[in-house]
Amino acid sequence: MLNVFEFVIILVVAVLAFRLWESKLKHRNDSAEEAQQDHLNTQLRELQGRIEVLERIVTDSRYDLDQQLQDLEDDTRDSA
Repeated sequence: MLNVFEFVIILVVAVLAFRLWESKLKHRNDSAEEAQQDHLNTQLRELQGRIEVLERIVTDSRYDLDQQLQDLEDDTRDSA
């Protein structure tokens, strides 16, 4: 039979083991979340770069001229 002192020691060891296990799980989850966040940040930077390129293309005066010529060609075909 366990006396009170042995019971307290077992209880303290069990609590410490649980806290150590909990800390290890938290650290593992933090590492996974950090890796996922890095991946998302990389994707965001790539998408921002692509948006900048698209904005330059669309705001370029040659794009507007090409679009107007294309519209004129479409109008000419429709009326023929």
